[in-house]
Amino acid sequence: MRAAISILLVLGATAFADPTTEAKRFVDAGVAARNQGDYDGAIELFLKAHATLPNPLVLYNVAQTHREAMGTATDPDARARHRDGARDYYRQFIATKPAEELLLKAQGWVFQLDALYAIEHPQEEAARRDRLAAAEEAKIREEQARLAAQRKARAERDAQEAANIALAVREQQLGKARTVKIIGLSVAGGGVLATAVGVIYGLRAASISDELTASNIYDPGKIADGNSAARTMAIAYIAGGTLILGGAVTYLFGAVMAANVESVAVTPTSGGAAISFGGAF
Repeated sequence: MRAAISILLVLGATAFADPTTEAKRFVDAGVAARNQGDYDGAIELFLKAHATLPNPLVLYNVAQTHREAMGTATDPDARARHRDGARDYYRQFIATKPAEELLLKAQGWVFQLDALYAIEHPQEEAARRDRLAAAEEAKIREEQARLAAQRKARAERDAQEAANIALAVREQQLGKARTVKIIGLSVAGGGVLATAVGVIYGLRAASISDELTASNIYDPGKIADGNSAARTMAIAYIAGGTLILGGAVTYLFGAVMAANVESVAVTPTSGGAAISFGGAF
């Protein structure tokens, strides 16, 4: 294939030794050399163009020139050199991810050249394929290890988050239990105060009764005071007893709540979160 692929290069304004101008000069000279059958000279000029201004199409032209030179070479060493050069530069061109049409062409030439190399060098080609397979297997194992580590890290993170949530809920429940116990103590304390008031009024009622008995005088006012103190005493005793009993029940309820919460422990593990039960009521 004698026709070179045209390379569109935008010339700079008037800059001397502009890379674009220099690269175009090398490409034009390389095309001329190839058309004259000077493949080695063409390859050298194309590579100078690529070194001046990298362009994937220049790599394609280098590969094409090597392949054409291989077809005309009579010396086995020169033929092998151009064959391997074509394989190398086609692969470099493919690595640039070119347009689909040229990509398919380059891949087709690589396939043919690899097949030719495999026929001429079966042992080397088998070794190369083994190296490629080993590299691919190593890449797969590396990716599997990365995914396994990622899954493990995610599981540990999820387990820790679950444990943190459980601990937060546990602290919240313990806070509620403490609040209930405090309420129970407060209510019972109110009952003690009410009982103390009942004792005071009971003493007052007894004192009035003793005074009336000792004087043996009918005093309606004192009798009314005694009766009022007795009623207040009874009310205070009833209220105090009720409050003490209610406070005790409330406190015990809070204690049971706390015991139930403290008997459950959540700890993160490598595979999730473990729940254990303990404590006593």
